[in-house]
Amino acid sequence: CKARRLVDHSAELGDLGDVYDAQLQIAEREGRGIMRAPIFALVEQVDLLALQLGGHEPFVLAAREAFDQPVEAPQDDPSSDDLQRVLIELAPTGDDTDLPINIMRDRGRLGEIWRLQGDALKRILGRRGERDAANQSLDDVRQRLLSPF
Repeated sequence: CKARRLVDHSAELGDLGDVYDAQLQIAEREGRGIMRAPIFALVEQVDLLALQLGGHEPFVLAAREAFDQPVEAPQDDPSSDDLQRVLIELAPTGDDTDLPINIMRDRGRLGEIWRLQGDALKRILGRRGERDAANQSLDDVRQRLLSPF
């Protein structure tokens, strides 16, 4: 059934999102690069799936209502919704583009230079903060010495 395929596809995309999230955390911690294209493709596939699930929702709700209250459920009668139901059933479940599992990559020379610049900037800012804190404490001592009780 179409709803089951959509849910299975949703689970696959959710699992892949979890894998990508873990790799993003590792890449940030280790200073490694990532491939952005697979992440953007995953976001597009999730957006498409959300639209498809939203379009299929009335049919799932009707099926659930028929399951919960079979006596009150309408009998199968041809209606104008049949064409829409067939079209939704035949629609593909999503983009069939296979996304890679591994999105991490080593940084090139430019990325390594950028990382080194960032590290140097952090050290400079850290030293400046330490110096400002020391100057502030000296100013506090001067204020206490020069101010009358």
